[in-house]
Amino acid sequence: MLAYNPEHETGSLYLFDQTARDAAKEQRMDDIPRLICENGDIITAEDFYLSFYNETPAHKDDIHQSIMDNPDLEVTTANGGERRKAHTIKSEDTIHLKRQHSFIWKRGRPRLTY
Repeated sequence: MLAYNPEHETGSLYLFDQTARDAAKEQRMDDIPRLICENGDIITAEDFYLSFYNETPAHKDDIHQSIMDNPDLEVTTANGGERRKAHTIKSEDTIHLKRQHSFIWKRGRPRLTY
């Protein structure tokens, strides 16, 4: 999802097609933790936006909700508090992997989400 390539589009625009939007949400659940892991398990929201945000057709609300819904991610404030709602994420917040990773069932077998 974050490695979006418009050449792979099947004729529908992401923002207007609910099926594509749902599929993208599922893909982000794997992509975001994996990308954070590749960058040292922690990243500021600002660096996340600068590095990855422009690589996806998803809009901010969907990305924030995917971060909050992901069982392997936590968002902390600059003061060390935990963010609990997607719409409250700010650029000075930190997104990081939880110490205890979850497993998900993908095509009949368990695996880490990233």
